[in-house]
Amino acid sequence: MTSLQQLVGNMTVSDLARVAGIDVQEVVATVVGNSRGNTPKPARTRTASKSRGASRRAPRAAAKPNPRGNRDERAAAYTERVRAAIVGAKAPVSSAEIRAKAGGNTARCGLAIKRLVAAGVVTHDGGKTSARRYSAA
Repeated sequence: MTSLQQLVGNMTVSDLARVAGIDVQEVVATVVGNSRGNTPKPARTRTASKSRGASRRAPRAAAKPNPRGNRDERAAAYTERVRAAIVGAKAPVSSAEIRAKAGGNTARCGLAIKRLVAAGVVTHDGGKTSARRYSAA
């Protein structure tokens, strides 16, 4: 125990009020904590935490089925159109000619051709990508 604690511990409330320069009611109110809003805060208890946006968002609706079919089915159908365009040609064809027959953009056509080359259905002449010609294997 420190000397200050011993001194204050030996004082009466009126002695403490006189030394502090306040009246006894203020000392009591300060010690008890209900005159100046100095009430001790209740201890926080931990609760299960929620993710930050959980209460703000509406629940997600069930996904609607795509009327065009799922992505794999559409990719397979497009790849088949590309295969038919290549196999149906009498001479090796460029990717621009394949896109003219099968539709689609450059990236989509390129992916379909890569799938067909990997499967061994289509071969290419080995030229540069821009001048490459494709034919049935």
